[in-house]
Amino acid sequence: MQDRESRPAPSPEEITAASTSPHGSWSAKQLREWGVPWPPPAGWRKELARKHAAGEEVVPLRSYGKPAESPAGVRDEKARAADPTAPGGTAPARVLVTDIGPVDPRDPPPWL
Repeated sequence: MQDRESRPAPSPEEITAASTSPHGSWSAKQLREWGVPWPPPAGWRKELARKHAAGEEVVPLRSYGKPAESPAGVRDEKARAADPTAPGGTAPARVLVTDIGPVDPRDPPPWL
């Protein structure tokens, strides 16, 4: 059974022609249409060429885009923790270091 969204794998010529720059790069959107995740894994062009030669289909990946906005006044935990002005947020810790005299040669180095 063929999936509604699947389509024939692109040929190596189609892949080359779809390059968006003179250096041979492709947009994340174009790669998603071919079922290739971003960043593209090593050997993705060889895999598409193999699928084309075998007559296999590719299934486009979904675009997740920008997350939906939260309702007004509602903030997620991560944003609240990162913003010290938000209710319940935590400010970065401040450490005050004072000089307490000469270093004791018998103390272990600080990286131990």
